[in-house]
Amino acid sequence: MIGEALVAGLEAAVRAIVRDELERAAALGAGAELVTVAAYAKRCSLSQSTVRAAIADGRLEAVKIGRAVRIPATASIARPVRNVSDAERRALELVGVRSPSTPRNPRRKP
Repeated sequence: MIGEALVAGLEAAVRAIVRDELERAAALGAGAELVTVAAYAKRCSLSQSTVRAAIADGRLEAVKIGRAVRIPATASIARPVRNVSDAERRALELVGVRSPSTPRNPRRKP
């Protein structure tokens, strides 16, 4: 009894997750071809690790369908946000300029 209810609940949860992923893929692709990480990397003359890093950083939009990652064939990698020091960020905020949200890399020497 409890086992059947647990299985039914698990099946419903999996269906909901798959449905959400498919809807997101359809909205992201919207008629565009979705390609694998390897195909995108080859098309753009990049390494697969560079493409995966761009996805992880949020610079390249991708959709995950189950365990598979797909990228719109027409997508491009956004430029990284410039790092600024805390002092420069405060100065920009004082004059009303919105500063980049990425903090400065503390290991990098100025």
